Amino acid sequence: MKPANSNPKLNDLKKELSYLSQKELLTLLIRMTKIKSENKDLLNFILFFDEKAMIYAETFSEEITKPIFEYPNHEYFRMKGLRKSRRIISRIYKITKSKEAELSMNLLILETLHNNLKGEKFKTASINFMASVLNKILKQYDGIDEEIKLDYTQRIEEMGKWVEKLIRIGY
Repeated sequence: MKPANSNPKLNDLKKELSYLSQKELLTLLIRMTKIKSENKDLLNFILFFDEKAMIYAETFSEEITKPIFEYPNHEYFRMKGLRKSRRIISRIYKITKSKEAELSMNLLILETLHNNLKGEKFKTASINFMASVLNKILKQYDGIDEEIKLDYTQRIEEMGKWVEKLIRIGY
């Protein structure tokens, strides 16, 4: 066994892991999941949802929409909630590597705002945030399969019209 390296290469790690017994590997995995929640989320995804990225992403829908409603009438806290929701979506994408799941969750943010805060006045920060989410959705839309695009086209167009209206009106 070589001395510890501060920045080991993946091949070196693979080689060292191949020398460990199954029990030692299991202990190592459990230890890694206790250190960082992302490791636990990744292991959970690999074990139970590997080919079902959309189902995995949908399990986070409540966690994504909840911060939006914590302080719906206060712009500062609404923005904090929206940014928190985006961080959750980024974490999901990091784990699943599914553009469709990320697109779906970004669309969920806009649809939640549209459906539940219709009469609300939005300040410039919220409108700019929604415009950036819409731009991200449009970029993700270009990167998914043609068959899947049909499922999202109408929803994206509807959200696009709403965000454009907010930008035009200014609230």
